[in-house]
Amino acid sequence: MTPRDERLDDLLRAVLPAGLPEGPLDPDLDLLNAGLTSMAIMELLVRIEDTYGQPMPDHLLRPGTFATPATVWEAVLTSGAAPG
Repeated sequence: MTPRDERLDDLLRAVLPAGLPEGPLDPDLDLLNAGLTSMAIMELLVRIEDTYGQPMPDHLLRPGTFATPATVWEAVLTSGAAPG
């Protein structure tokens, strides 16, 4: 898998409650347990689309996509939004 773009960690930190440890996020961090809400998912989606310049396809808009930083990154790659 392509290494996760550090911009994604910044986007996740922007929508999650404060208090996450410094440095790269654990790829397996449970985002729901970290405080990701449905409203935060919508904000994250907009930020991802703005940052990477491509919309996230509807078929990727499911709960499992936003489970961990790794699953979010996989969706970004699958959507073709991330630089390859």
